[in-house]
Amino acid sequence: MIQKALLSCFAVLVLSGALACSDPEPGTLTFDWSFEGRSCSQEPDIQEVRLVIPGVTLDNGGRYPCVVAGDDGITLDGVFEAGTYSYVIDAVDESDRSIYSRGGDFTVDGDTRVEVDLASAR
Repeated sequence: MIQKALLSCFAVLVLSGALACSDPEPGTLTFDWSFEGRSCSQEPDIQEVRLVIPGVTLDNGGRYPCVVAGDDGITLDGVFEAGTYSYVIDAVDESDRSIYSRGGDFTVDGDTRVEVDLASAR
């Protein structure tokens, strides 16, 4: 009896348009990074941060200063299509050795912010 009532209620919501499903939206992509909880200013050995998103061509070959426009991170130019992406980020020292690293996945559905705390690679 309860299941039938719930199904009826759901059908009314769907048919009335009160419940709508939306398609994922493209958007801008921002990465904010830290290094085991520390900021760029607390990690002076970091010479640059390298970002790889397979299948995506990034400005500067994915190489960025640790601080961009006053923020520990980067807002990427252009609009990313909606979908799920994987990434790898490495912070490298002056000898081009990775000292912090992290990888993972994110989903773009409108403007998207990815907060990444890189782990020591030493």
